[in-house]
Amino acid sequence: MPVFRISVVNEHFSASNAHDLPSVEVARAEAIKGALQIGTSEICEGKSLFGAEVCVEHEGERLGRFIVSIGVSPLQ
Repeated sequence: MPVFRISVVNEHFSASNAHDLPSVEVARAEAIKGALQIGTSEICEGKSLFGAEVCVEHEGERLGRFIVSIGVSPLQ
């Protein structure tokens, strides 16, 4: 099974891990899902905005680069 490196980076943290996944499509979905989970946790802790750069790499080649953001604002 291929090994993909998934990185999530913003101004407050940097995380990068290797994952055994069956395809680049699954790796992209996992990368975005992971960033959304991190963002959801930060929003639930009281932040109004989360944003991060998400990258997927395989054998040193960048296969995807995304910006993931989540925000919350009260409705009046």
